[in-house]
Amino acid sequence: MEPGTTYYWQVRAKAPTGRRLREWQRDGVWSFTTLPGAFGKLAPTSGAAGQAGTPTLTWGPSSGAASYEYCLDQVNDDTCNGSWINTGLLRSLDYPGLGAGTTYYWQVRAIAGSGKRPADDGVWWSFATGAGAFRQGGAGDRGAGADVDARRSRGRRARGRRDTRSARTR
Repeated sequence: MEPGTTYYWQVRAKAPTGRRLREWQRDGVWSFTTLPGAFGKLAPTSGAAGQAGTPTLTWGPSSGAASYEYCLDQVNDDTCNGSWINTGLLRSLDYPGLGAGTTYYWQVRAIAGSGKRPADDGVWWSFATGAGAFRQGGAGDRGAGADVDARRSRGRRARGRRDTRSARTR
């Protein structure tokens, strides 16, 4: 079977004479979609230290994937404590304004139909930003977790740019 493919099947009973007796269910057709193919994260590599405040998250292709979702987290518990963010078919994105000297945990998953396959067989990767990493914020900071959530929606728009209106370095 091909990854990320929908298959349809039907059960019919026939008499020894070949005459069809009855269909298994009212409409007679069932379906299922296979999971997307196995794939892996590429960068930043797990355990990488001294990363820039705007790292580029990159992963390989998953055959049969209709889209991808990623999660960036500050809690090391192999689950997404925030939100999974859909990237469509993009497999690389800049994540701007991360805190200096902070460890982040990340995962990406491929989506096909209702099936979801995590990268690297579900193993989350981590990376740490350097001491001089750029961080957005100011007097109205809502805490590190809120900063991460607030930047998710700006990830692709801010590619390669810094918002210097409220910028500060640590």
